[in-house]
Amino acid sequence: MMSGGKSMTKHEGFEDVRILYDEGGLAAVYKPPGVTVHPDRTGDYSLVEYLHAHYGGAWYVLHRIDRPVSGVLLMARDRKWTAQYADLFRQHKIEKYYLALTRSRPEEETGELRHWLVKNERMHKAIVVDEGHPRARLAITRYRVLAASEHLYLWWLQPLTGRFHQLRAQLGALSCPIRGDIKYGDKRTNRHVGINLHAFRLQWAHPTDHRPMQVSADPPPYPEWIAFEKIISAL
Repeated sequence: MMSGGKSMTKHEGFEDVRILYDEGGLAAVYKPPGVTVHPDRTGDYSLVEYLHAHYGGAWYVLHRIDRPVSGVLLMARDRKWTAQYADLFRQHKIEKYYLALTRSRPEEETGELRHWLVKNERMHKAIVVDEGHPRARLAITRYRVLAASEHLYLWWLQPLTGRFHQLRAQLGALSCPIRGDIKYGDKRTNRHVGINLHAFRLQWAHPTDHRPMQVSADPPPYPEWIAFEKIISAL
């Protein structure tokens, strides 16, 4: 038992947490699927608590990844970076790339998705609405279908906006819900924890010396991802 009695079990996936980059007060962490980033109303042990307990010091979250999603999470270890990186994310100067698996394919294998979304607080879900809705916010995502197996399609996704559940809602609206994401229309959950959406890569220019920065992480080693291993390793 750790952190005020909150349990950390193998099921929660903390053994898979990895530090991908840690230099000059900035860090990138691999977040496994099923792990919540911040303490929340569930009371489950969080990534922030785990990092503080195992590595010490402060860990400031600079952007969000949904609990069922895996991948790269950028964090600050020095508070001085939080405002600068918040500005970079707000100005879309940090490029985010995701991988996803779906059971169906879109009519066009490459394109740009544009939907108006509203967050339904009661359902904790993003709803696609008409442009004229008073609370609607535009969500834009570039996509490309990279490959197909017998039953699945591998997507490359670049969100150009940062709306709540953006990728999940947009692929659901295309009748191509992410595998395991029953909230947005998939027919069943995965046998393992989480859904098949993975925050694969972040790219940006360092805010002080402007050198190019890139951090990537492979998807979790589940069979459905391993089927596309050669394609993913070449990205």
